Amino acid sequence: MYLQRLWSTIVCSSRVNLQKVSSFGKVKCFPKQYLYSNPHISYNLNIFPRCTLQNVCNPICQRTFHTSNSNKALPPIIWIVLRSLLKFGAVLTGRGLRKWWASLPKNRREYILYQVKKNRTRIMWGSALSGGFVLVYYVSHLVEDPITKRVKFMLFSEKQIRQMANIECEVIIENYKNQIVTSGQQYNYVLKVAQRILQANSKLPGAKREWKVLIVDDKDTKNAFVLPSGHIFIFTGMLAAVSNEDQLAAIIAHEMSHALLSHSAEAASKTHLLEMLMLLPIVALWTLLPDSIAISSHYFTEYISTILFKLPFSRSLETEADTVGLEMVARACYDPRQASVFWRKMERLAEDEQIEWLSTHPSHKTRYETLDGLMPKAFSILTRYCSRSDPGPHAPRRN
Repeated sequence: MYLQRLWSTIVCSSRVNLQKVSSFGKVKCFPKQYLYSNPHISYNLNIFPRCTLQNVCNPICQRTFHTSNSNKALPPIIWIVLRSLLKFGAVLTGRGLRKWWASLPKNRREYILYQVKKNRTRIMWGSALSGGFVLVYYVSHLVEDPITKRVKFMLFSEKQIRQMANIECEVIIENYKNQIVTSGQQYNYVLKVAQRILQANSKLPGAKREWKVLIVDDKDTKNAFVLPSGHIFIFTGMLAAVSNEDQLAAIIAHEMSHALLSHSAEAASKTHLLEMLMLLPIVALWTLLPDSIAISSHYFTEYISTILFKLPFSRSLETEADTVGLEMVARACYDPRQASVFWRKMERLAEDEQIEWLSTHPSHKTRYETLDGLMPKAFSILTRYCSRSDPGPHAPRRN
């Protein structure tokens, strides 16, 4: 996927220029009434000139937030190429070993098996030593997240992931170049909400980066996402789905949380580690089984790995982003209950929601139940930052 994006970047590089864009400065959190009434508070979060997309993806001056030392990690593109080569090499190695074993005479096979049995202690120690190296490598790349204090494995630095995100941004801009909106009423509306969230959460680690808002004019797509580089993409279908500013704030804060928590870097790191650990089972499959059975077994192993490891991990990251996003919403003096209301509404609108354990995201029901459980903490944040414990006279869920 990243190789395709790199190629797309080369193809469209003549159409996506570079220039410096404005950055979000450090300000204090203001109460809700003050934000609305004070004329001196300006929402100037990367306001683009009308009808221009120049220099959206690659600012010259970019502040970076490191979650791990960059000298620990190879460039992501090297790992991507290396991972594909190693998986292909594992298949060839397994097939080669199987054909080599089949070509040996019977007495030669018996001799090899005898030597393996004779040296089984050394083989076991060698395996244990290899496992020890893997464990040391894993532990040496563990870092503590400055926001959640959760310890996580980070193979790639945040700076490297942002560089890859800039490439992805250019591809997205090229794909939606006739649908990108960077001015007008909707754009100013989203810009205001994003600015207010960032103002209220400016002290969070990683908040000082180049944030940009871009709206994609696609009414059929209910989607929003934020790249690690700080590009906030919101489709007009999502704007139509939210009922009020509080719900829009919940969506934007959730997506911003993914960037602040370095979820892209963590997910990429975890995926690469898992696939490296799968190399030995792949070799064993192609060594012990015929090609026809090995192909189906290889696919089944990948599927089981996705179900048992990759998808649950993805869902856990979504839940973490919901948690941190709700706190960001409360700090900005928005109604945190509207986050739960939004997912209840999405549950009613969903025609055929995907089975949760087969999805990268929790179900709508799981999300609003989790958010409901976090409301006491959200209200305590409201009390601290907004001088009140209840954002409104009526419970939004009854509306």
